[in-house]
Amino acid sequence: MMNTNANFKVYQASAGSGKTFTLIKEYLKLCLKDKASVGNYQNILAITFTNATANEMKEKIVNNLCEITGLKPAKQEDMKLTLMKELNITEEELKSNAQALLTCIMHDYSNFCVSTIDAFVQKLSR
Repeated sequence: MMNTNANFKVYQASAGSGKTFTLIKEYLKLCLKDKASVGNYQNILAITFTNATANEMKEKIVNNLCEITGLKPAKQEDMKLTLMKELNITEEELKSNAQALLTCIMHDYSNFCVSTIDAFVQKLSR
């Protein structure tokens, strides 16, 4: 279930319902809709409960980008096909945007932020 208020989205779902896939898809949609969007990763607040989940999400985002760009063999085509459909872009556009995003993230990894609630609050208090 999704609650939304303008640009703020909250997903409520039980274990095993595909939350991670959905969150990663939404994250990538914000960054891959066009060339101008690739810098959006610097402005996205992605918060999880545990360090393990935060690290898993970062790893899965990067892995999905590597699979979309062809740098890594795709285990599944689900994410790529879903993004192409929901963003209404071609495979070539998606691949090009994914390459640009991956390059930005790798050169500016400190601004690629998926963190825990605790880490976010600590960052605010500094």
